[in-house]
Amino acid sequence: MPSPRKWIGGLPECCDWCGGGFDSGVFYDARTERGPWGCFCQDCFDKYCIGLGTGYGQQYDARTGQKLAG
Repeated sequence: MPSPRKWIGGLPECCDWCGGGFDSGVFYDARTERGPWGCFCQDCFDKYCIGLGTGYGQQYDARTGQKLAG
């Protein structure tokens, strides 16, 4: 079954790690190096997450919820 091409549900308003906004225009639904998943801003994704792809994470447009990568 192919993965959804759009975020389902309400769009997240802030990063689960730092509480900041999605100023870069994207957010990530991703797994951290320690295992838990969350929605992250660009900076926190770069620092704490393991990458994009099945089992790792996805990148979404913060305004439209359209899936961009992963």
